Amino acid sequence: MTQSVPLLANITLGYSLEEDRLRLDGLGASGETITLWLTARLMNRLVPELIKRQTDMQLLIKKLASTDTEGTDLSAAESNAVQCAPGSPEILVASVDVSTRDDQLLLVFKDSEKAQRGIFVMPLSALQRWNRGLQKCFEQAGWSQSVFQPRSPSGPVGQSAITIH
Repeated sequence: MTQSVPLLANITLGYSLEEDRLRLDGLGASGETITLWLTARLMNRLVPELIKRQTDMQLLIKKLASTDTEGTDLSAAESNAVQCAPGSPEILVASVDVSTRDDQLLLVFKDSEKAQRGIFVMPLSALQRWNRGLQKCFEQAGWSQSVFQPRSPSGPVGQSAITIH
């Protein structure tokens, strides 16, 4: 039996003191909910890649002479926090595939058996706000903030892909 991978339309970030993990509550495009758990170890590897892509995106915008670096207004999403339904799947994420296409960032969350368990697509213009949300979670957890330091640009934003374990 093949299980479809939810395309997550909305994600709420949070930190669980009890689990000492980052919690992503996701709402699928067809109404299903899922909780994705990410460890500090995984996040300490993922965040620098997201910061690098944010830096790349900001350089690209400057080259295009645009002044709008904030992009998408996420205030509506912030006021509509995802509430997972009782019995929703809870997955410990073992790896995340990160790629960019055109003006979008694609995150594919995988479990320890490398099965895709959730896919989240966001405009690159929303990445700065996403990273600020992650930083707030790190602050709440008491995790090191050093991973949020700007990285060297990697070149033009393109269809680069990487798997973070």
